[in-house]
This record gives sequence, C-alpha cells and structure tokens, in this order.
Amino acid sequence: MSKKRIMAWILCLALLLGNAACGPKEPSFEEKQAMAEEKLKAEREAQEKKRLAEEAQAKAEAEAKAAEEKRKQEEEQKRLAEEKRRAPKSPLSGLPMKEDLNNRRSVGIMISNISYALPQSGIEDADIIYETLAEGGVTRMFALFHEFDNKKIGPIRSCRHYFLDFALDHDALYFHAGQSPQGELAIKNLKISAVNSISYLSLIAFYLDPNRKAPHSTYTSYEHVMEGWKRKEYRTEPNKETGRKLNFSQEKEVLLENGQTIHSLKLPYSYIDTPYFTYDPEKKEYLRFQFGKPHIDVETGNQLRFTNIILQVVKMWHIPGDDAGRLDMELIGQGKGYFFTRGKMIPITWKKDSHVKTTHYYDEQGREIELNPGKTWISIYPQKRVDLIEMAESIDQPEKSEKTEESKKSGN
Repeated sequence: MSKKRIMAWILCLALLLGNAACGPKEPSFEEKQAMAEEKLKAEREAQEKKRLAEEAQAKAEAEAKAAEEKRKQEEEQKRLAEEKRRAPKSPLSGLPMKEDLNNRRSVGIMISNISYALPQSGIEDADIIYETLAEGGVTRMFALFHEFDNKKIGPIRSCRHYFLDFALDHDALYFHAGQSPQGELAIKNLKISAVNSISYLSLIAFYLDPNRKAPHSTYTSYEHVMEGWKRKEYRTEPNKETGRKLNFSQEKEVLLENGQTIHSLKLPYSYIDTPYFTYDPEKKEYLRFQFGKPHIDVETGNQLRFTNIILQVVKMWHIPGDDAGRLDMELIGQGKGYFFTRGKMIPITWKKDSHVKTTHYYDEQGREIELNPGKTWISIYPQKRVDLIEMAESIDQPEKSEKTEESKKSGN
C-alpha cells in the first residue's frame, strides 16, 4: 500500500474518532418543541385516564350505595307493609288501629243537623256517619267512632228509635240527649247500651257549651265518653255474634270496574235541604255539601270527605196519631240501594233479619260488597223520593240517573 493511501486512512480514522468524542448532535429548537409537546400530551393522557378511572370508581361506589339504600328502603317498606297487614283493623274503617282497641266496642253519638245548630264539632273523625230524616223534614246524623281522642263532639240531640238499629248493627254504645217516646221504649226493650245527657250523667258524660243556645249546646269528648261508659258499667268487649257490618278489602283496591261513573250525587231528603257529594279523583274521596255549602267540621276547618257512600233506600211513613209527626221506617227485611267508591256506582240490595242482626249489602250477583278502607257515609233514604235522586258523571251538570228512574218504575 502506498504511503499516500495509508495517510488517507489515518485521516479518516481520526475524523471518525473525533466525531465520536464530541457526542450526539444537539437537537434543534423545533425538535425540542416537538418533544416537549409529546411529553405534555402523554402527561395529559395519563391525567385524563386517571380522572376517568376515579370517576368510574366514584360512580360505581355511588351506584352501590344507592342500590344499598334502595334495598334498605324496600326492606323497610316490606316491613311496614307486613306490620300494617298484621295490625288489627278497625271494624268501622278497615284501617290499622292500635292493638289495645282490637277488643273494644265502638261508640255512636247522635248529632243535630239543622242549619241553626251548625257548626258541628268532631264529626270529621267519625269512621261512619249515618244520615236520615227526623220529623219536620230535617235530617239527623249518627256518628260512629272507634279510635278517637276528640275534646269536643256535637251538638248532641235526642234519640229516635230507628237510629238504634244503626247502633245495634255495630254493637255500639249510644250517646244521646233525650229521646222520643218510641225511642225510650225501644232503648228499654232492645237493651241498648245508652248514655243519656238528660240524667245524672249530664255533667259527667257530657258538658254544655256556654256559647251555644239550647237545645244545641250539649257536647261530649273522649274523656267524657269514657267516664260515662265507666259509670254505666256497660260491657267493653264487642259481641262476637254481631260480627262486622262492613266488609273492607285488604288485598286489593275496589274499583267497581263494571259500575257506572258517577261524580255527582244529590239527595233531596225534603224541601228543607238537598245535601250532595262530589267526587275528587285526585284524592279518591267524596266531598260532602249541605245547605249549599261545604260541610265543615269547625274544630279543624276541614270539609267532610268519604271513601265510600252507601245509599240505602227504605220505606218511611209518619207514625199514625203521633202529636209531633214523628217517622218510622222499615229497616228489618230487605230492599235496594246503591254503592259508590272510586267514582263508580253499582246497584245493591240490603238485608237485615232482626234488630239484633247486622245489616248486610250485596251486589247484583248476590255477593257481599267489599269497601275500600276509609270513612263511609250511609244515607238511609225514603223510597217515595227515590225518583228525585240525581246522579251524574259531570260535577257541573248533574242529571237524574237512569238507575233511579228504573227504581221508580220498579217501585223501589
């Protein structure tokens, strides 16, 4: 090899060694910027991945917590439902009541219901209210209570003998302020557990409201009722042979699917007044009106509302020779009527075998009707005025129901 070639190789080797000694080439500004952006992007992706993972974990924890809360709520609802199912039910409303009331009789109180006796007190808490005619075209009410603690109930009026059948239907005590001659005899003959304010119990089982004029000034309360009951030493346990008059459904809502839609019911008992009801679809209750106004309990200011209405049509007549024009009515036997609940109506029949036997109500198939748990209004209505009853689907424009016209033709 020539000397020149050897020198060239030495020079090349020196250059190579020199470049290796100087290290890698310094990256340019653009390269550095690109590298920084790539690093920032990777950091952001890592942060986003971490955030998503944390959110997913938080969501899963929240869902698990919500599921646990829902499970607890469902268990609590089941527990409450089971507790409600097992709780004793009121014989007058079918609603749960206190355990210690399961073996106690109900209480019935006669209530004055003429316009100048208003306002009334405590009747909103009655489980069942009966209304029917007394003499002179006015109506009187019989309010039944089972679980109550009212401080004022009234005004209380005198007994009419046919109201005693309503007390016997429920084996209830009968609180009243005086009585007709027929009522006095019936109380004795039927052995009614009666508590009369016109007696030594006048200021024990009752009291007078100084702001009301007689004879609409007599009232009672829970405490007075209990004291009068104690003084009379009447039986406290219900008569098991009497049974329950009303059959409340506990398993399902009673809808009367084959019934007629009725949202307005007018009951012209006499020329004095036409009480009526309108249906509230939202609350599934019937609102009560009388003397052209909402029927109010003055103690609460609330309008009376009822889950069920039973219209029982009966024969009524003036007692021959009675100096006050008092009435009698046929409550023993059978007849027709109507049952209203959840905005629907069906024709019914009623049957009562004797004074001490309970009245029962049946549908057109002969089955005893079931009521929805809640308050019930029972109108005992004169057969001779049945054609004047007005029922309608509309609340604003009530019309005579075809059903009542059919009843007129059939003589019921």
